[in-house]
Amino acid sequence: MRKVCLLNIFATLALALLNVRAPAQAQETVNQEFVIRDASIFDGSHVIPQGDVWVQNGAIKAVGPHLNVPSGVRSIDGTGKTLLAGLIDAHVHTMAMDNFLRSARALGVTTELDMGAAPRYAVKIETEQAGQREPLGQFTANV
Repeated sequence: MRKVCLLNIFATLALALLNVRAPAQAQETVNQEFVIRDASIFDGSHVIPQGDVWVQNGAIKAVGPHLNVPSGVRSIDGTGKTLLAGLIDAHVHTMAMDNFLRSARALGVTTELDMGAAPRYAVKIETEQAGQREPLGQFTANV
């Protein structure tokens, strides 16, 4: 169970690094396949100092050092970069400011729990997450 959870978290992070929007463009993401090579990988407990993450059909297929992937798979150089599970900020006040969400995403926060979202702003975010407009990031709005 822990392995599946970590694979899902890494998939989300890898897609975020590539600026792929998973919820809004799930169909487009499904057929993408790539491997991130030679990155430092941290799962919250252990570090793989120089490892690879192979993503296939929108999910992580394998994580480890020197993965053997088919030659046609797109390779991304992760040298000098670190992959880690998306961070959760469990208490934020976005004040209906879109730039707060964008800033959090840029810093590795993939989930935010907004403690005071105005109902109109929460509806706006839910609409964006449903694919009506480019999403700002994933978070749960308190309505």
